[in-house]
Amino acid sequence: MLYQYILKNKITALFILYYIIGSFIKIVFHINILIPCLIRTIFHHNCIGCGLTTAFLQLLQLHFLAAFKANPIIYIVVITCWLSLKIVINQTKGCKVS
Repeated sequence: MLYQYILKNKITALFILYYIIGSFIKIVFHINILIPCLIRTIFHHNCIGCGLTTAFLQLLQLHFLAAFKANPIIYIVVITCWLSLKIVINQTKGCKVS
């Protein structure tokens, strides 16, 4: 079920795996291997997504206020991802495995 979804969406699955591994390395070893923001690199200004990785890592460490200070949009992103995941799981429950 979920395995079939991952096979159909290989690029998305690889990106999510990269993000999970990169976040783990940043938390445990304090080494940042994640892709930097292109807008911030070129224009030296934060975009609306800047700080989401920091906010996500703060949430993983249960620092809710620090996550909000890094980027308040993190809670909208987390809720949207959670609801999307529930929809995908509910859709794959009815699929037959062949």
